[in-house]
Amino acid sequence: MKRLHMVALTLLVLCGLAARLPAAGLAPLPAVQMQSEPADAALAAEIQRLTEAFLAALPPAERPADATPIRILLAPDGARFAEIAGGRSPEWAAGLILEPGRTILLDKSYLRDLGQTAALLRHELAHVLLDRRVGERAVPRWFHEGYAQLRAGEWDMEALWRLGRAAWTGSAIPLRDLELGFPASGPRAQLAYAESQAAVQALAREGASWGQLFELLEAGVPFSEALQRSRGETLAAFSARFDAQIMPSFRRWGLLFGTAPLFFLMALIFMAAAWRRWRRGRGGEIEEAAPAGPVGELEQNEWLNRGWIDRFRRR
Repeated sequence: MKRLHMVALTLLVLCGLAARLPAAGLAPLPAVQMQSEPADAALAAEIQRLTEAFLAALPPAERPADATPIRILLAPDGARFAEIAGGRSPEWAAGLILEPGRTILLDKSYLRDLGQTAALLRHELAHVLLDRRVGERAVPRWFHEGYAQLRAGEWDMEALWRLGRAAWTGSAIPLRDLELGFPASGPRAQLAYAESQAAVQALAREGASWGQLFELLEAGVPFSEALQRSRGETLAAFSARFDAQIMPSFRRWGLLFGTAPLFFLMALIFMAAAWRRWRRGRGGEIEEAAPAGPVGELEQNEWLNRGWIDRFRRR
């Protein structure tokens, strides 16, 4: 009996130890190191909390094996941000990767609310994690930016409108043109970001091949080869399919939100209303132009309409 109690106690201790250990196969989460001005200590603590929550919620397949701490610098204003960036960031940027896979720079002046802060932070963290996974190996720019937007949850109606308008007008950017870089600024740059997110979402919809793609990238396989081995589709074939099938599917959003189709629909409604008004006016003119009958006939018609003639006959 004593031996049985000892075995049970040993099993309970082992189960307790196992519960404290990370799940098998999961890489440890990297620590977060914040650096900010003393006056921004409360905001820095909130950013650190958001970062740790984002890392903990990552799908297992997207956790890189590299657990080196992630460093986040919080610049107090735009001038300090530009100074630290050293001219490497466009004027509209609110965040920047200072060291690939290692350091993030944030501009405090853009962090107006918690939701905006969380979205910006998730975007830059996704860049860091992907850099850790691929190292120095080349990855298409559209995949890097599309993955960052996917993890930041930046899919919105504005992106759908841009894609729908480009599909409707035939002004979409070929995906192969977004492998090395994006337009510098303006509507074409915004369209490039929207197309990148649409392309990555198309890849992420197939969960099995998506996880396998990240495993192959972690193992050091080049992106084009990893894509082909995980999906059975070459990078060139996927780019061609995106241009020929995926982008045209957004035309329905162009019909819903596009300015030209909406103007055409409003013009049709206006023309229909004008035609009906013309018909009514034409009918009035015909009625006025009709020859008048005898007075007695008109009086009889009025009596018939009122139903009085029947009452008179019954009398």
